[in-house]
Amino acid sequence: MALDMLRKAEDCGTAEVVLTPHHLNGAFNNPASRIQEAFDQFDNEVKTVGIRIKLHLSSEVHMAPEAADQLLSGRALTYCNLGKAALIEPPKRNLPIGYQSLLAKLLGVGITPIIAHPERNKFLRENPAEVDYLLDLGCKVQITAQSLTGDFGVAIAKASFDMLYKNQVHLIASDAHRVEGRSPDLSTAAELIAKRCGEEVAELLFYANPKKLINGVDLASMQSKNSDAGLSYRDQSGANQENLGLNRWFKRFF
Repeated sequence: MALDMLRKAEDCGTAEVVLTPHHLNGAFNNPASRIQEAFDQFDNEVKTVGIRIKLHLSSEVHMAPEAADQLLSGRALTYCNLGKAALIEPPKRNLPIGYQSLLAKLLGVGITPIIAHPERNKFLRENPAEVDYLLDLGCKVQITAQSLTGDFGVAIAKASFDMLYKNQVHLIASDAHRVEGRSPDLSTAAELIAKRCGEEVAELLFYANPKKLINGVDLASMQSKNSDAGLSYRDQSGANQENLGLNRWFKRFF
C-alpha cells in the first residue's frame, strides 16, 4: 500500500514527502532506530520501482510527558534528524497537563515544535486564543489538507480557515494514511487555498515553508498586508515575497 500511496502522490504533483510514523500515542511505539532501518529499506524499494519522489524522515511524536526526552536523546526523530524542528501531535480532545513544560524544553534547546492538525483538537478548535498562545511560545502550526476540503466535517473546515485568516498557519500536510480516503493528494486543497487566499499564500504553505523545514531553516509567517489586500507573508528579514504564480510551484508539493 505504501508504494501505491507514493504513486498517487506523484500523480497529483508531489515531488518530496516527509514520512512521519506515529510515536508514543498509546498505539504505536516507533523508536528512531526501528523507523530509520525501515525507511532505508523502503527508500531503496522506491528507487528500484522507479518512483521519483524524494523521501525524508521524521517522527510524529504524541504530546506525551516523555516526548521531549525522547527527542533530545535521539530515540525519536526531529525533521530530517537535523535537531531544528519536531512534529508534535496533540490528542483529539484536550491538551495534557504540563504540555507547556514539554514545549518549553524543546524550544529551550532550539527545537521548534510543529503542532500537527490543531484544528482537529476540540480544545484548540473551541479556544482559538490558545493557538495564539502556542505561537507566542514559538511553536508553528501545520494543518491537514483534508480539514480544509471538508473531509473531517464543517466545524473542522471552519476552524482551519479561521486559522488561515488569522495568519496562524505555517504548513499544510496530507497526513495520508491510505491511497483513498486519507489520501496523499494535496492538489484539491492547494487549488482551494490559491483561489480563496491567493497563489502567494498557497506557494508558502505547500512549497516554500516545507522546503525551509527540511533544510532546517526558520519558517516564514503569514501576514495580512491590509484589510483590502488579503493574505501575504514575510520571511525572517521582513521583506515581502514575490508572487511566484501557481503554475511555477503547483507540481512541486511536499
